[in-house]
Amino acid sequence: MVAQAVRWEDFHRWLPPAAQGTGRLAVAGRVEGAPEAWQAEGTRAASALTAHDIPIQNLQAAFGLTQHGAEVSGLRAQIRGIPVRGAGTWSWNGSGRATAEAGPVQLADLPDMPTGLGLRGTGQARLQAHVGSGTAEVSATASLARVAIGGVPLGAGSGQLAVR
Repeated sequence: MVAQAVRWEDFHRWLPPAAQGTGRLAVAGRVEGAPEAWQAEGTRAASALTAHDIPIQNLQAAFGLTQHGAEVSGLRAQIRGIPVRGAGTWSWNGSGRATAEAGPVQLADLPDMPTGLGLRGTGQARLQAHVGSGTAEVSATASLARVAIGGVPLGAGSGQLAVR
């Protein structure tokens, strides 16, 4: 199966509001098996999408589906100009795992930064999430290098966050 001009909007009825957006996707894949044991796999790509007024460019990902759940691997995109990579799995029973990495990004290029701040340096971030039976865990790390604000050098820094 190859669909060169699938609109993201056409999938809204099957997607939660947080996963809805606009734009055209190229999808290629195959489905095999019987109704009780089937699998599908494929790839999707898009040059330009929008999700909740956030621009997404150069999206590429591989996916797999079975009667038990979904998997996304090799996800790559530019979100608001920031390089993002990720992967995840989701079981139809409501459990799942995901990882995402963002950056490196020039801090001065971050969206919505005040122009007079004089922010310089680079940053990277990593997010891991797990949703299970009645639980959710999220952890994130960020690292900054060569940071300066208004011409004042601050050096390197890092931070960690964990929520359960």
